[in-house]
Amino acid sequence: GKGKGRAEKAARMAAIGAYLQNKMQRAQNMLQKGVNDPSKNYVASPKDGSLASLLHEAFKVLEMRFANFDHDNAETLMFKELERELSMMGFRYGENLAQMFKQVDFDGNGTLDFSEFLALLYLWAVR
Repeated sequence: GKGKGRAEKAARMAAIGAYLQNKMQRAQNMLQKGVNDPSKNYVASPKDGSLASLLHEAFKVLEMRFANFDHDNAETLMFKELERELSMMGFRYGENLAQMFKQVDFDGNGTLDFSEFLALLYLWAVR
């Protein structure tokens, strides 16, 4: 009946929530690498295990990281800012990063805004 379907849906949502929480923890650990200034660290603290709460906190972590990369407070990232920050975190990309940067610089202005930064992270995660 309906009860079984609801229970299955709830179990699926709980599994997705647990998966996201784990991913968020791993992403947060990775994103905090190379951040020596504690005021620039954002520790995710979801209100509960709901999908909305987890996503909200995940975006806060990403927004903080974007702000940390953005040294001139222009709300965009230049390639050299991104490259410097990633190399300080131990990432070595070389031309791969330049290629991906161009791919997600949708307006072609040579900088990434937050949405383009998210596209870069997505591209990097799925490749």
